[in-house]
Amino acid sequence: MALLSPVGSVALTRMLDDKLLDRADVVVLNAIPGVESLRNPGHAKLFHIRAGDRQQIEKIVGLASTLGAARLAVLYQNIPMGTSGVAMARELAAKAGGMTVAGFEASVEPASHAAAAAQVQRADAQAVLVIGSPRFTADCVAALRMAGVGQFVFALSYTPAALVRQIAGGGSRGVGIAQAFPNPRGVSLPLQREFHAAMTAVDPALRTYTSFHLEGYITARMFAEAARRARAVDADGVAQALRGMGEIDFGGFRVDFANSNVGSRFVDIGVIDADGRLIY
Repeated sequence: MALLSPVGSVALTRMLDDKLLDRADVVVLNAIPGVESLRNPGHAKLFHIRAGDRQQIEKIVGLASTLGAARLAVLYQNIPMGTSGVAMARELAAKAGGMTVAGFEASVEPASHAAAAAQVQRADAQAVLVIGSPRFTADCVAALRMAGVGQFVFALSYTPAALVRQIAGGGSRGVGIAQAFPNPRGVSLPLQREFHAAMTAVDPALRTYTSFHLEGYITARMFAEAARRARAVDADGVAQALRGMGEIDFGGFRVDFANSNVGSRFVDIGVIDADGRLIY
């Protein structure tokens, strides 16, 4: 009846192309990643909680501009989220003004990472945005540092800081990663405190929380609330409930599907510190 947080731009694109949601009694909540092709036009039974790639890239372009970068390099993977991401970066940079964007495509092969990183280094960009799968992104951060790229490096929210640290080592320090949810280690929001209490109740030994834990928690709560309000607990009933609930405030993080199937536009930037942790 419901599929929560499925991952993969290729698989999700195939799901829409094959019209599986038209034939199956299922609603999809919080599809990952947030590529525009999955959101526009999207599908009546496909709901997105997290801010999409467009909102994340817009935040990164804005921050890079604030930091004085006039030349942005985009190192992107040859998959839908990569090709659409570099196009959005160019569009948003042109809209903001004062910034040029150069795109560099790479595959999952290490030699391709190294070649693209060398091209970025020769381009003399003042900031770099890496767009691709988590492992691709971490590998490319390492390749960029090996190529001598010391400038600002940014990534989208799908890449865990721990993975970048594991692959790039000390080269991960200072990498900025867009965050589509609040700091999972924070305590200032009621949401964060409720999340900590729920995690402790389930697994007291787990003390390191990631944004993906918090994302799963919010997604589960959103589905439970929609199922509680649905007239019929089936795919159509849950979809109608999601659209009819209006704004839901999860203790400082708000989700609203009343006007579209995108519930949140929240984006922050976390920066990896010397210990591999995200600092917000």
